[in-house]
Amino acid sequence: MERTKQAGHLQRDGKWRWRDLVVVVGGMASWASLCCQLAWNAMGASVSGSFDAHTGVDAGAPSLSECVLTLQRHRKSDLRCLRSNVPLAEISLLLAASSVWWNNKLYAKLHSPTTRAVGWADHFKLQIISLMVRTGSWYWLRDPAQLGLSLPAFKAAHLFSIVFALTVSNIRP
Repeated sequence: MERTKQAGHLQRDGKWRWRDLVVVVGGMASWASLCCQLAWNAMGASVSGSFDAHTGVDAGAPSLSECVLTLQRHRKSDLRCLRSNVPLAEISLLLAASSVWWNNKLYAKLHSPTTRAVGWADHFKLQIISLMVRTGSWYWLRDPAQLGLSLPAFKAAHLFSIVFALTVSNIRP
């Protein structure tokens, strides 16, 4: 009788099932999204210099690795780094949209019949709101000249995005 109750929840022979793979890939996408978002916002929070409307992405735009090394060495980044790595934030949003369904209790729910799905609807709503805030911050902060903020306000907006992303990512269902 016990084997019948747990048949859908047991792993057979230590092999992965397709549900396990989906949950693991969803978790990886969720965490990669958070890391990309934090990296882009860290570049924005450490921008130095002035906002020049003519400083765009050109052929000499720095790569992500060059920007990370500059940020690590000098604790500041160039506005060209932020603008050339806008695709990083876009990838972050795509990963977040594709993994909005994921939460850290799904794997346990697959393998334990006693795990209860309590609060998951609220968690999903929070993830949707988080995705909307992240999309809004990407839209408004991708080009500082578009928003008309001063440099300190621009940095503060990126810092708010970092704090918001870290706070929301630590809320569990």
